[in-house]
Amino acid sequence: MLLKSRCFFLLLVCSFFMSLPTFAEHLGDEQHRTVSLRLIGHEFLLSLGDTTSRVLPLSNQGNSYVIEFSNEFSFVPDDLFAISDSVVRSTGIADEYIFEVQECESGLVVHSWELRRNDNSLLPCKSRVQPKGCYQFVFTILSTHRMHDTENSSFSITPFWKMLIYLALPLFFLAALLFKRVQGKKKVSPEKGIPLGSFLFDEARMMLIRGDEHIELTGKECMLLKALHNARNTTLERDEILSAVWGDDGDYVGRTLDVFISKLRKKLESEPKVKILNVRGVGYKLVLS
Repeated sequence: MLLKSRCFFLLLVCSFFMSLPTFAEHLGDEQHRTVSLRLIGHEFLLSLGDTTSRVLPLSNQGNSYVIEFSNEFSFVPDDLFAISDSVVRSTGIADEYIFEVQECESGLVVHSWELRRNDNSLLPCKSRVQPKGCYQFVFTILSTHRMHDTENSSFSITPFWKMLIYLALPLFFLAALLFKRVQGKKKVSPEKGIPLGSFLFDEARMMLIRGDEHIELTGKECMLLKALHNARNTTLERDEILSAVWGDDGDYVGRTLDVFISKLRKKLESEPKVKILNVRGVGYKLVLS
């Protein structure tokens, strides 16, 4: 009986590891798409000089994702195309896609374009500034490099293996719960990160952690906070910060640095022992007391 139980558990573990790459790959792709599409919204608002409006949580149906905003705005179609296509190319979330701008209430498409790998792209001519209103962006992925790689590959997952993968996941979790019950509860490892007053700066997970409080950071915010912390209690010149955070990306415009400093200050404002000071004409200093 004991031997049968061990064999059954081993089978479950093997099934899990067979399904893990596909499951993790899909989960990672979805998270990457969500972060990248939200980045389009954030970069677009920054281009308008809007540092207060929020990009609302994304919704999607299949390969179509809706980017919504908390406030109304007007936009120049050419600028919107340049920003969104730059993000899409740099993140690699799609190489063929359709981008639509819709009115919130009516769903009427006021502007759109389609990009293809071949010469069948549909790009509108330069158009006038769209009036201020409530708009939402609908981004539909037609294909990615991974899709093309899968189509050209001689290997494909049969329905039988797909069914086995889907069945293996809940069985694995059930087995893991049983195993945990036998072995006892594992000790919870303490949070790891860089101390910032009562906060822990977890660069890997892009978070500020304090007890049960978790404050999310963007990639640029993490890089900026790390650069300031590396030079803590000393003044870091603006050029040094720009080089460390933006490098040669070419996506730095206007007073973007000051905007990101303001965002970090707001997220750290509840910790009196951490201050980001402006050294006029020179740069910024992270002061830890």
